[in-house]
This record gives sequence, C-alpha cells and structure tokens, in this order.
Amino acid sequence: MALYFLGFSGASRGIYAVFHYPILMKHFSDMHVIGAAILIAVIATCPSIRGVFSGPISRFLGELSFPVYLVHLLIISSIGSAIYLRADVFPAALAVLALSILVSLPLMAFNNWWIKQVNAATIRILGKAPLAESPMSSKSKTATVLVSLPHEEELVDDLLPRLSETTALAEP
Repeated sequence: MALYFLGFSGASRGIYAVFHYPILMKHFSDMHVIGAAILIAVIATCPSIRGVFSGPISRFLGELSFPVYLVHLLIISSIGSAIYLRADVFPAALAVLALSILVSLPLMAFNNWWIKQVNAATIRILGKAPLAESPMSSKSKTATVLVSLPHEEELVDDLLPRLSETTALAEP
C-alpha cells in the first residue's frame, strides 16, 4: 500500500484512475506523504523489517547520508559536469557516486567525533546521560535504545512550579 501511494506521479491513469477526482488531484504530493507515513509505520511496528533497517549496513548508510547531502551538489556541479561534457552520462554518474562517497567519509568521521563531543559536554553540564546514543558510537550490533533519565520525576516536579509561575506572569 505504501509503495502504491509513493508511486503516484499525478497522472490519473491505470491503477491510479481512482485519483481522478479534483479534490485528490489538487495536492497530489499528499499521496507521497501518506505512502511515507505508511512505510514508516510498517517499519516501526514490524520487528522483522525493523531488523533489516537496524543492521550495521543500514546504520553506516544512515551516518553517511548527511555528509553526502552536504557535498553531492558541489561534486555534481563541478566534477560531474566536467566529466559529462568530456564523456557521457554513465561515466559522470559513476564519478559523482564514487567521489561523493570518498569525500563524505572524512566528514562522517568528523560528525561522529562531534556527536561524542556534544554528548560529553551535555553530560558535564547537566550531569546526566544524553537521551539517545549515536547509532555507531557503540560497537554493539543492537539498534539505538533510548536511555531514560535517572531522575525524571524530580525534573518534572521541579519544572511544574516554574511553568505555573511563567503562566501566572503571562496572564493579564
């Protein structure tokens, strides 16, 4: 079902003929949102599928995705365009893929280092463990697990009077 919604291109033909109603065609990108929501719900609730997306390869690709996002446009616009003008589409695409990954690997290492620094500073300042651990910071093969704060009830009890004071000041 999720792939059905994600595959909708805006054309009400074939298996998508049901979407010929003007109310549905006004914002056909909503079909992609529905498909993505269904896909996320299935992955989150089905342990066998979640296991596939929690493996070491998936975690590595997840960590690599942000650095690739940062550099891919620069590589496409510079090296990819130069190779495309001298050769063809396939060599340009292959070069962009390879260079994007190679350039992103040091950025991924820096990002992992930076996350550890921010987590360490958070622990020093708050005296508590961070809410979640970086997926690749531990060498275990388990999925990311949220860590509960040791004194959640005390934090809530401390926060509620402050919120009521702020609310009282805001009221006329």
